[in-house]
Amino acid sequence: MLAAHHCLYISEIAQQIVEELASEHERHALSQLARTCKALNEVAVPALWRELTSIAPLLRLFPQNAWIEVPCASGGSILQLQSLRPLDWTRFDHYAQHVRVLNWRERTDVSPLTLSVLPVHRQAIGRPLLPELRELVWRETRPAYFSFVYHLFTPTIRRLRIVACEYDLEDDAMVTLLDRASATCTGVELLEICSDDLGDDMPTCNSAVGNALTRFLRSQSNLTQFCGEVYLPADCVRTLAELPKLELLELFVQHAEMHALAAAAAQLSPKQSWFSSLRTLSLNVHQLDRDTEVLLGAIQSQSLTEFFILSHCHPDTATLHQHLEVASRAPYRRSLISVQMEFERQPWEMDRPPVAIGPALKPLYALPQMQYVIINAYALVVDAPAIRDIANAWPALKVLSVVSFNPPHQLDGCLSLSDLVPIALKCPGLLVLEVHLNAMAVPNQQTTDRLLPGPSRSQMKSLTAFDAPINEPKRVADFLKRMFPQLTEAEYRGAARFPYESQQMFQERWESVQDLLRGKPASV
Repeated sequence: MLAAHHCLYISEIAQQIVEELASEHERHALSQLARTCKALNEVAVPALWRELTSIAPLLRLFPQNAWIEVPCASGGSILQLQSLRPLDWTRFDHYAQHVRVLNWRERTDVSPLTLSVLPVHRQAIGRPLLPELRELVWRETRPAYFSFVYHLFTPTIRRLRIVACEYDLEDDAMVTLLDRASATCTGVELLEICSDDLGDDMPTCNSAVGNALTRFLRSQSNLTQFCGEVYLPADCVRTLAELPKLELLELFVQHAEMHALAAAAAQLSPKQSWFSSLRTLSLNVHQLDRDTEVLLGAIQSQSLTEFFILSHCHPDTATLHQHLEVASRAPYRRSLISVQMEFERQPWEMDRPPVAIGPALKPLYALPQMQYVIINAYALVVDAPAIRDIANAWPALKVLSVVSFNPPHQLDGCLSLSDLVPIALKCPGLLVLEVHLNAMAVPNQQTTDRLLPGPSRSQMKSLTAFDAPINEPKRVADFLKRMFPQLTEAEYRGAARFPYESQQMFQERWESVQDLLRGKPASV
C-alpha cells in the first residue's frame, strides 16, 4: 500500500480532505469519495448530508415502490409519496441523522400532499424527521406548504431564521409557527426574522403575532443573537432586554413603541437589568429624541463594543451631542470602540442646518479607545479644529468616515490637504479615511517640511475624497505619500456640488493620484 493511502487512515488528514470537498461545487467529488472505502465513507457521509436545501434527497432513499417522480410542465419534477411501512424508514433515518442545516426557500420539487402525509407516517414511529437539526432557514409563503415547518422543529435547533412577507406577520399561521417553536425549540441561540419584501416600508407585527413572538422569546433563556427586520411591539423589545445572554441585537422600532419603551425603562427598579450582556446594537428608529436617549442610557452591559443607529429624520447638532453624552457616561463607556450613525432627511426638514461634527462628537472625546467612527448624514460639516480634536482624542482610531449626502455648495470650511496632518501624526493605526476634501491647494516643500518634520508612521491604506476638486495630481500624490506612506487607494466620489463635466475631470485626476501612489505613470 502506498504511503499516500496510509495517510488517509489518519483522521485529521481525511477530515481535512472532506472539508475541502464539502462546498456546493465539489459535492459530486465528495459523493464519489464516500463510495471508495468504509473508512472514508464514515468521514464523508456526515459532510455530504450536513446541509440540505430540500428534503427530496432524503425521500429518494425510500424503496422505489414508495414514491414516484412526476415531470413538471415548467421543467424538473415533483416527488410524491405512495405508501410507507415502518421498515421503509431505515435508510432515511441513517442519513437524516447527519443533517445539521436545512435551508428551505419555497421548494417546488416535493408535492404539498407529500409534505402533509409525511409527518403522519412519521408520528407513528415517534421520531423527528431531522433529529439532529441545528439550523433551520424557513422561507415559505404558500399556505399549502407552510404547516410543514411545524414538523421540522426539534429541541436540537440552535439557529432559527424565518424569512417572512408582510402578510405573514398578520397571519394566524405565523402565530402557530411561533407557538410550536416555543414548545419544542427551547435552546435557540440565534433568531432572525427577515423581511422578504422589496419595498421601502418595513413590515410590522400585528398584535397576535407580536404576542406570540413575546411568548417565544420568554422561552429562550439561551438566546444570544436576535436580528429582526420587522417593526417590533414594545413588549417584544422589553422581553429581549431581560434576556440574560443576549449579545447581538438588531432592532426596528416605530416612534410610538419607542415612547412606550422609554416609559418602561424610566420605571426600572435598581434590581432590574436591561441588556446586561449586550455587545452589539443596531437600532433603526424614526428619529432621535428623548426616548432614544433613555433607551441608550438603559443599557446596563459593561461589554457593549459597538452600536449602529439609523434615524429616518435628521437630528440637529445638540440632539446628536446629547445622545453621545449619554453613551459617554453609560456602563459601557469603557468597552465602546465603534459608533456608526446614519441620518436621513424628510421633505419637511430641508431647511434644517447641517450637523456640526466637532461639537456633536465632543462627548466621545472622553473615550480614548474609540476605533471606528462613521457618521453619514444628509447634511453635516467637519472643519479643521474637529479633525485636530479627533486626532488628539482617539489615537487608536482605525476607520473615520464623516460624509454628507448633500454637502453645502460652498467650499469655504471644507477640509484641505494640510488639515489631515494631525490624523497622520496622531492616529498611526488609521486604515480608512472618508471625508469631504478640497485638494486644490497643495502645501509647498517648506510648509510640508514644517508640518511633517519626520517620517510618518501612518498605516493608512484607503482615502475616499468626497466632492474633492483637484488641479495638480502629481503634487497631491507626493503630499499624500509624505503623510500616508502606505496609501494605495485614493478614490474620488462626487455628489451634486459640481457640474458633471467637472466631476469627470476630478475623477480622472484622482485616478492619476492613485496610479502615482501605486508607482504607475499618471493616467492624466
